[in-house]
Amino acid sequence: VTGLDFSYRKQDGLILRDVSLSIPKGSCVGLLGPNGAGKSTLISLMTGVVSVQNGAIKVDGESVNSTRKVREISACAPQQFAFYPKLTVRENLNYFAAAYDLHGADGQKQIAFAIEACGLEALTNRQSARMSGGEKRRLNLAIALMKQPRLLFLDEPTVGIDASSRRAILQAIKTANADGTTVVYTSHYM
Repeated sequence: VTGLDFSYRKQDGLILRDVSLSIPKGSCVGLLGPNGAGKSTLISLMTGVVSVQNGAIKVDGESVNSTRKVREISACAPQQFAFYPKLTVRENLNYFAAAYDLHGADGQKQIAFAIEACGLEALTNRQSARMSGGEKRRLNLAIALMKQPRLLFLDEPTVGIDASSRRAILQAIKTANADGTTVVYTSHYM
């Protein structure tokens, strides 16, 4: 990320001003700041969900705006829940496995990996809407981890959850990072 400026509307002023950072492969980088500091905006820009206005963001030397590479090698667990509440945990994982083009035995292997990594074994048949906040956060992470990305973006993955779910999520993140996944993690918690 080099010299990044961003505003949603010119009259509101800059949300991000001259942001530059380098994230080495295999690292775990935390973006710490209060609510409204621009952490989620920065994640949206780094994942290519929002287009860069001024400055540059490159992954492996290629611009995020001009390539699908970031989408191919990365996954994101956004701050808001990104799954279907009427589906069960397993149905959500099956749906996203298909979206990630994970089919057959490979897809089922990745689903099993995500269930175990996030401690969802006892919840696979539960409707997602009927889960606790911490369980929903673990499902959000499982969907991202299922892809076994080289680059993992996590936007406030432990906000508003119990200590047990927080430990499970942090352990899953540590394991992914130890396995070589580069992690970008936003939080307002020290």
